Amino acid sequence: MNHLRPLQVHHFVLGIESDTTTELIEQHRLALRSITRARDIGVDGVEVSLELILSETGFDYSDIDAGSSIVPHNARDLFGPHARPLPSARDVFRLLAQSPAEIVILSNADICVTENFYQRVYELHRDGVHSWTAHRKTILGDPQVGVDPLDWANSQPGIDHPGSDLFATTPNIAKKAFFGDCVFGMAGIGDLVLLNLGVLDDTFQRYWSLGISFHFGDDRDWEVDERSTNQSAHDHLLKKAASGLRRSVPFWAYRRGLNRAELGKYSRNRLRRGGQDHA
Repeated sequence: MNHLRPLQVHHFVLGIESDTTTELIEQHRLALRSITRARDIGVDGVEVSLELILSETGFDYSDIDAGSSIVPHNARDLFGPHARPLPSARDVFRLLAQSPAEIVILSNADICVTENFYQRVYELHRDGVHSWTAHRKTILGDPQVGVDPLDWANSQPGIDHPGSDLFATTPNIAKKAFFGDCVFGMAGIGDLVLLNLGVLDDTFQRYWSLGISFHFGDDRDWEVDERSTNQSAHDHLLKKAASGLRRSVPFWAYRRGLNRAELGKYSRNRLRRGGQDHA
């Protein structure tokens, strides 16, 4: 696809709180450094802007070359020892919908990207894929003393991870997404994003082994969120949101999108509404 002007890519990254763990702070810093490095390497025909999605009491990002937007973290928390306010998915996607860019990307705070990341973003857009998710690699171990962690990680094969924490779409699709009262940070929110993109965009693709993002260290306990003593309430919100999305489109489009999202049995059960759907 030829552009009269460069492809505009707007990359949003979920921020962190100032009182979070030292490990997450370190991983977040590495993630931001990987994104700015990939951006600064540059790709012919692509212009990238970086924006942080912060809460009012967020971390100090004064040394990061990026824009920022405030999304209030509401009272719907995780419970237990890791309790904290969380940003509304509806508010986050409203920011994506307001972007003037052609492609918007949303990634978790601790997700790094490879140096050729934006080259692949351009190639996917050129090939007609406008909404997608790329599963990350897990990088185990540590680099030798004195070796840059990002240089080392880019040289590692890594292990494919089934979690979803990096998404691309268009502002128009983001505008149509339905999240109800769900929040980023609750278990299952990634599945709801996948369902929205699968239902709303016929070009949606789920890339299991694209190898353009990675995470330091393993965290496979994501499948069962033991941080929350009220996960059943979160699951109720997920099912309610999925039901709202289901009502907004024809039944056949919802079923086709559900298959396109490639959700496994566990994820489908988490999002499944009670009763029978009818066209």
